[in-house]
Amino acid sequence: MNVAHNAREANLSWIPYSTGSPPPSNIVQAESGICVIRGKKGTNLIPGKMLLKNGVGYIPYEGKEVQINEYEVLCQTNIFPHQTLYNWVPGSRGKVPVGALLAGITMHEELLYVARATIEGEMSIGKINCSQKFALLTYGGKELKMKMWPQNKTRQAHLSWLPGCAGQIPPPHAIEATPGIYVIRGRTCDDVIPGKWVINYGLGYISYDGREIELSNFEVLCNTSLQSTGNLYTWIPCSGGNVPDKALHAGETSSSEPLYVARGIVNGETCIGKVHPSHGCAYFPWGGDEHAVKCYEVLCFTD
Repeated sequence: MNVAHNAREANLSWIPYSTGSPPPSNIVQAESGICVIRGKKGTNLIPGKMLLKNGVGYIPYEGKEVQINEYEVLCQTNIFPHQTLYNWVPGSRGKVPVGALLAGITMHEELLYVARATIEGEMSIGKINCSQKFALLTYGGKELKMKMWPQNKTRQAHLSWLPGCAGQIPPPHAIEATPGIYVIRGRTCDDVIPGKWVINYGLGYISYDGREIELSNFEVLCNTSLQSTGNLYTWIPCSGGNVPDKALHAGETSSSEPLYVARGIVNGETCIGKVHPSHGCAYFPWGGDEHAVKCYEVLCFTD
């Protein structure tokens, strides 16, 4: 059995939000009451802040603090929600630290990162623009500059888990294994399990303990990269419980064994399920039962 030592979770996700809606419980806060967001101004996608007290978003743009009511909020979507898998790292000599979150892009394709700083005793969030060697933060109706330098190796949350429910329209850029069948994950008996959302039936399905389990509420895997048409994931053939490097760590059993997203054929139909490495196979929900399959494909990152 080959366990993927370089497997990765989609542990930070960008989730659509609008002013006045209840905030997600797993939202990332730079400080109590101040949350990380990103929003659009023209063709620019810009990191900024949302204040929980009023639900309004703010981004820095052309010298001003711009108010927005439709944006994305950054949320923790790791398998165990009480784990913290990110940190705020001070800049060293003005550089963006290794592992910084790539969160936005300008109309000229300059990359933007999330910054936080205290301004006149208040925490604020904004963007780091490395090509211009400074960060821009929102405060008091203005866009304020802080000096920065070129970045090191960074990452973006280009695969995100978005809340989903039976009967809804799929979110933008939801990942299809085949037309009409989307990648999801759900919970049962303390397991977090990858599975499928079949639009024709409206429900989500996962496999557990020999059965196909129906779900009305689940999470949908979506492409939230800065360039959503980019090829940032792929399906790699595998067998016998083996998992390639860079596989998406999408679930876990109650005994802490990792589970991965599998795609396979069951009775002539494409199906989505879980790779269970210690069992030497993948399992798929189909026709009310859990089907064990030796040969399958695994969803993997390409970066």
